[in-house]
Amino acid sequence: MPPEIRVTEADGTLRIEWDNRRVLKDGWGCLCIVVAWVLLVVVTLALTLGFYHSVKNRPAELLNGHDFGEICCLQPFAWSFVLLLPYWFSSRLWREVIEVSRDAITHTRIGWRAPKPTVYLLAEVSKLALKWDESEASVFVVMGSGIWRADYQLVQWLGTALQEQLFLTIREFAARNAIPLAFDEWGTRP
Repeated sequence: MPPEIRVTEADGTLRIEWDNRRVLKDGWGCLCIVVAWVLLVVVTLALTLGFYHSVKNRPAELLNGHDFGEICCLQPFAWSFVLLLPYWFSSRLWREVIEVSRDAITHTRIGWRAPKPTVYLLAEVSKLALKWDESEASVFVVMGSGIWRADYQLVQWLGTALQEQLFLTIREFAARNAIPLAFDEWGTRP
């Protein structure tokens, strides 16, 4: 693993820790989304101010015109994105820790507005999968089977090479410590 990802092993528990600020996935993609978000904020504010200005000047025509449809259909979605995208980007500032033990896989996020730790009990986990999608890889925790199967992406901001190394590190640890966890790879490697 690269130096920005710390791997420790103690008392039958594997701990993998990294800081998302130092291990970024795609800087250009993130920059494009930030620019799009800034434009969305400007457009949403302009549309909202325009709507309220039209309500003030001609309230009787409101129900007959396109303004009513605009506020009912467009504004809630636009404001949802304006408010939720910063929360999504705040995850790029978190530190993340994955702990694998004989009983569970625990994913802890540390930082502003970070959610509570997610615990996947190994008794309920059917496998850990590395999913290849074109040229990107992602690690998933698979729970259940058949129509009751649920796939949970384990980490979000790590690049493809780091996701693959994370998967291989957990697989080697599970094999060394006889942890009853199945591993699988989906898709085709580039």
